[in-house]
Amino acid sequence: METTKSISGPGKSYVSKTRIGVLAVSSMGMAALAITPSYAAIASNFSLSNTSVQMLTSLPNLFMMLAGLIIGKLTATKLNLKTLTLSAAILVIIGGFLPLAFHTNFMFLLFCSCLVGLGQGACTNLSQVLISQMLPETERQSTMGLTTTFTNLGGIVFIMGGGQLAATNGWVNNYWIYLFSALILIVILTLVPMHPAAVNAANDQDTGEQIKLNKYVFFCAFWGFCTLLLNNVLNNNISLFVAEEKLGATSQAALTSTVSLIGGCYAA
Repeated sequence: METTKSISGPGKSYVSKTRIGVLAVSSMGMAALAITPSYAAIASNFSLSNTSVQMLTSLPNLFMMLAGLIIGKLTATKLNLKTLTLSAAILVIIGGFLPLAFHTNFMFLLFCSCLVGLGQGACTNLSQVLISQMLPETERQSTMGLTTTFTNLGGIVFIMGGGQLAATNGWVNNYWIYLFSALILIVILTLVPMHPAAVNAANDQDTGEQIKLNKYVFFCAFWGFCTLLLNNVLNNNISLFVAEEKLGATSQAALTSTVSLIGGCYAA
C-alpha cells in the first residue's frame, strides 16, 4: 500500500491547497505599484519634482533585482521555502504599514518602498520555486500560466484599491491597501505546506550536467525587459499626467493604471 501511495503522488487536497497558496504569493508581484495613484498628491505635499516622486517605485525595482539574486542563493540552501515566503510577505507588510504612522519624511517613505520592493521581488521569484518544488509535474505548466493572471489581479487590487482609499481622505490612506498583503500572509501561512510532499520524479533530479540556454531564451528575455520597461513608464507617469492635465483625481488615475493589468489577465 505504501509503495502504491508513493507512486500515485500527493492527493488532490494537497495539490489544490498548495496551488492556491502559490498563486496567492504571485499576487504580491505588483505590491510596490500600490502608491502610484497618489504620486501627484505626494509631490504636492513634499514640493517634489515628478522625477523625485517616481523614486517611490523606481528604487523598489532595483531592490526587486537584489531580491532575485538573494533568493537564488537562499533557495539553494537548506532554508525552508515556506519560511522564506512568509518573510518576504512580512517585508511587504512592514514597508506598507510603516508610512501610516510615519509619513512626514519623504526619505522614510523611500525606505519603506524599498522594503516593499525587496519583499515583492522575493515573492515573485519564490512563486516559481514553489511551483517546481511543491507541485507535481502535471500541475506545473497550468499553474505557471495562472501566476501571470494572479500577478495582474493583485496589481489591480493594489492600484485600484489604493487609489480609492486615497480619494477618501488623503494620500496617506493609500497605504491601507497593504491590508491585502496581510490577507495574503494568512493564506500563505494556512495553505503553503511547511514540509512539501515528494513530487519530483527521478528525471527531475539534478544530474550535475551544465544547462546550455538557447539563444532564443535571451531574445525573449530582451523583449520581456523592453515590455516591462514601457509598462513601468506608464505606471509611473499616468497619475501625474491625469493630475497635470486635470483629467480627474486619484481614483481616476488608479482606474487608468488598471486597464493594462486587466488586459494582462486575459493575455495569460
